[in-house]
Amino acid sequence: ARAEDDLRNCRIGCAELLVRQDGAVVFHERFGTNGTNGPALPEHTVFRIASMTKPVTAAALLQQVDAGRVSLLDPVSKYIPGFASLSVGHRGGEAIVRDRDAVGTLLVYQLLCHANGIGTTPFAELQMQKQPRDTLENVVNFYAEQPLAFDPYTSICYSESAAFDTAARIVELVSGESYGQYLQNHIFGPLGMTDTTFEPSEEQWNRMVAVHGCENGKAYDVTKAPDEVMQRLRGNYISMIFQEPMTSLDPTMRVGKQVEESLLLHTKLSPAERRALALEAMAA
Repeated sequence: ARAEDDLRNCRIGCAELLVRQDGAVVFHERFGTNGTNGPALPEHTVFRIASMTKPVTAAALLQQVDAGRVSLLDPVSKYIPGFASLSVGHRGGEAIVRDRDAVGTLLVYQLLCHANGIGTTPFAELQMQKQPRDTLENVVNFYAEQPLAFDPYTSICYSESAAFDTAARIVELVSGESYGQYLQNHIFGPLGMTDTTFEPSEEQWNRMVAVHGCENGKAYDVTKAPDEVMQRLRGNYISMIFQEPMTSLDPTMRVGKQVEESLLLHTKLSPAERRALALEAMAA
């Protein structure tokens, strides 16, 4: 009933529910369609999990805690020295202004509970536009030089991606593996999560659920939205894309590729056509 109500009220475009009890599936049903006016949601559809990648990052870090390589009470600067000298600032128009030195030490566990001030409102949008796109190391070093929105553990504000990128970088440093390799070797592979990946294959993209929006109570496919809706969306591409720690998932990604894979790749266009659409959207 909940899924059907959400569909009627344009809160979701489709849903798949599965309940397993004592090792047996006791309920499994799919609702809605893959895309506006598309076919009924098929078996083995791949869903974007967006910021639910954050618990994956937390699990990876906690594995390293269990292994004795990290303590949750360690200063972050023990692993990334740039976090030793932090400042607090404010947003002044389109600039971030440093006000003073930060009070307190940023600890590892604070990266996981949105109590760190890294890459949060009101700085997130500006910082995401300026951050490097080449490696996870460079992204994290960039944020180490940025002012915090508040002193560590004095407030709570959602960190779009920066704090979890920092946690992912610690995993890289103490494990000796790239973040993507680590997750495949120690989480996805051992658990048999064959369709959970940060780099979907072409076959998996063909099973990816369509991205939809809602305008005046009516659902629409994002890439087929009316011009006036797309105009509003273009200004928000950055915030829509980086709600998950994309840089930690594939350190080689570039902005155009992130737009393409995060937002536009649900269409049946060829890879070349999808890349062209993504680049056009970023340039608009």
